[in-house]
Amino acid sequence: MTIHPKLYLRRKRAIDALHAYETLRKHRLNVALSDIATDYVRVHKANQQLLSCSLKRCCKVFCNSIPKSQVRNWGTYRSLARRILETLPPDLPLKSLTEADCVKVLEPSKHPGTYNSRLRRMKALLNWAVRQKYISQNPIATLVLKPRPYCEPCFFHAEDVERIFSVVDACPYEHDKPIGMFLALGFYAGLRTSEILRARWEDINCEEEFIRIPKPKGITNGGKPRIVELEPRAIRLLRKFVAMSNSDKSSLVVPSVWKISQWKKTHLEPLGLSWGNDTYHNVMRHTYATMHVAAFRAPATTALNLGHGESLRILEKHYRGLVGRAEGKRYWGEED
Repeated sequence: MTIHPKLYLRRKRAIDALHAYETLRKHRLNVALSDIATDYVRVHKANQQLLSCSLKRCCKVFCNSIPKSQVRNWGTYRSLARRILETLPPDLPLKSLTEADCVKVLEPSKHPGTYNSRLRRMKALLNWAVRQKYISQNPIATLVLKPRPYCEPCFFHAEDVERIFSVVDACPYEHDKPIGMFLALGFYAGLRTSEILRARWEDINCEEEFIRIPKPKGITNGGKPRIVELEPRAIRLLRKFVAMSNSDKSSLVVPSVWKISQWKKTHLEPLGLSWGNDTYHNVMRHTYATMHVAAFRAPATTALNLGHGESLRILEKHYRGLVGRAEGKRYWGEED
């Protein structure tokens, strides 16, 4: 049916356009029938473009659509997009994507935690595509998360920590001494590795016996700063390493991540003490939590220092009862 010399609509769309025109005229709205037909053609073309969207274009548009308030998610979703495009043909039409294709992307993730994390992100991407009308339904909507078996946190015993600090004291080079501050902040203040790498000398207040962490957890985390109250053993160690440092107060405590990694490989791996892989990433923090709750029997204080807020759930689930009180006292230098 021809409504305008340059516009052609199928019968159903033409009838819809006529009904819309009639409704608008009844409400005394002055509009041309050709304008309504133009809108129908424009919407029809847009829908065709969406339906022919490729996998590569969908991933690109989705990553660009992440708001600035969620900038911390850019890296994770870009990593997922990269994995998708490496596993599947980039020019694959999104409407042809099947559950089997998605399973191919998720198959290399052997660890349940990694698999579940990627599955959640992939579901979020495809749910977004459904809302944008790129596809009619999410092909992996029925996939379920893998059960994650419980695994005790990795930590060092008191004698191992003593061996590590004896290696630091025996280090012949003066420029290796900042390593001691890195270890003290992890083992005796419970800071995460990422928090130590962002810590500055001005954040450490040995006189008032606390450490202020301006950006806890992730780099872009919007949470309020955390205060860690220091025990006497921690204060003694920190004062010792602060006295050795001539750095400016506003400078970073740990100037080089590579230097720390090399120091661990050179001095600790020969002793069988290493946490270079993902499993031992925050082993110092786990050691702090285990020994603090065992020695002082004040779970609320331990949880507060760790940044768990008022919840004791994580502490009860992972750290409490792993070692006896005697070993905890030895760790903090408070043997009976």
